[in-house]
Amino acid sequence: MGISKVTAVVPSYGHAGYIGKTLESLLGQQEPPRAIVVVNDGSPDDTDAAVGPYLNRITYLRQFHQGLAHAVLNGLSLVETEYVHFIASDDWLEPTALQVLSRVLDSDPEIGVAHGWRVVEDGDSSHLNGPPLVGKHHNLKLVLSGEYIYATPSILWRTAAVRQVQEALNLSFALDYARWMAVLLEGWHCYAVPNVLGHYRRHARNSSRQANYHLMSLDELRALRFILRHYRHRMTHRQLATLRVNIHGHYRDRAWQDLRAGRAERARRRFAHHLRHSPGRFNSIVGWGAASLPRPVYYWLRALGPVR
Repeated sequence: MGISKVTAVVPSYGHAGYIGKTLESLLGQQEPPRAIVVVNDGSPDDTDAAVGPYLNRITYLRQFHQGLAHAVLNGLSLVETEYVHFIASDDWLEPTALQVLSRVLDSDPEIGVAHGWRVVEDGDSSHLNGPPLVGKHHNLKLVLSGEYIYATPSILWRTAAVRQVQEALNLSFALDYARWMAVLLEGWHCYAVPNVLGHYRRHARNSSRQANYHLMSLDELRALRFILRHYRHRMTHRQLATLRVNIHGHYRDRAWQDLRAGRAERARRRFAHHLRHSPGRFNSIVGWGAASLPRPVYYWLRALGPVR
């Protein structure tokens, strides 16, 4: 077994009860990473004590609470290996994960990211989750349309590819989404391994929980607009059209969120904008009409059934 080419970066916030399993899964790899960098993003719990038993085998950074993007970028700044693995401090890997994904990146310098399937652990239940892809691919249309590849934590990135798109990483909720789009638009290929390599844990403190839906949607919109600004010259007309449809869909979703929150005037403006600038107008006509109703009527109709 040669020297590992992998550094694992573990951003952490409020996961004192989970991070031990994450670190055990990294240290227990058949080919353990050369370095493990844990970035504590100002956790309010006792993460310091949870990582204490591992301090002689990891690099541990503390920062004031600045969000996921800052934690990831701080960890990335310490990476000196050819490959980098980002894993949330509540997820864990199968023992062969880094070995399998490293071999893929070793095999072809055009591949910027290797990914596999994952098991989504949701309390007492679990289910498989992964892309309908196998082997080398460059499926930019899939990513631009919003169906980006749900593979976290079963992903290994070529460090050069990630650093090439570092400007796209300043997002709290859509960081993975922006990274996928930018890496593909920079010309890198992907490789899908049809194996379960990781476990994604769902729980009440997930950043992707329903309570954060509005913030997630806003961050995804920021990611799409970033890609449009910086990469439009590299995209075909069809790719640009796909991206714009996705952007307009996010604007429409925000209008519905405003309407549900009682911000009828803002919702009317958003629906009117969508009617002028986007295809698929029927949904916006319905929304604009609902937003134009007197508030008591709207809530009476909503009580009869979902508006959307």
